[in-house]
Amino acid sequence: MHEGSRKAVNGPVEKRTTFREESVNNPSSSNKRKQSILANTIQHGVRLKNAEKLGQILLKEGQITQAQLNEALEIQKKQGGRLGRILISLGYVEDETIADCLRRQSAYSLVKISERKVSEEAIQTVPYELAKEYLAFPLEVSNGSLLVAMADPTNSYALEDIQLQTKMPVRAVLATEKDIIE
Repeated sequence: MHEGSRKAVNGPVEKRTTFREESVNNPSSSNKRKQSILANTIQHGVRLKNAEKLGQILLKEGQITQAQLNEALEIQKKQGGRLGRILISLGYVEDETIADCLRRQSAYSLVKISERKVSEEAIQTVPYELAKEYLAFPLEVSNGSLLVAMADPTNSYALEDIQLQTKMPVRAVLATEKDIIE
């Protein structure tokens, strides 16, 4: 939203507040609005209730050992980052393995970007730096909403940021990091 002014029905011109100003001035209004934005943004594919953590799924399925998980968790603790990305960079699992586990963990659909027709309108809608920051790849604009493939579609902050910057409701699907980068 941009700052501006508008005429009140019975009186002087009043200042229109921005979303950030509203957050500071009226925290309860801000929380309701953020919840509304997120409810509209995350239209499908939410983390399943009682879903196991990614590391536990990989361990249970024999994809990694306890020592490998501990090493990755230690790196995550020291440096931050997503566990799946750390495990991939260490060479313990493949990109597709992480994507499949995330798909089952969160109920998001897994897409192969290379097998889809990508809309030029969608590409133009999302700034490159924003897409790069969140490992997001815009796929299509349909019925006024944006479909975005993401390496981590459970990142509600990223979804909200994309929605705020594009001024469109966002639907997210899962894609491998490798598929997004290529």
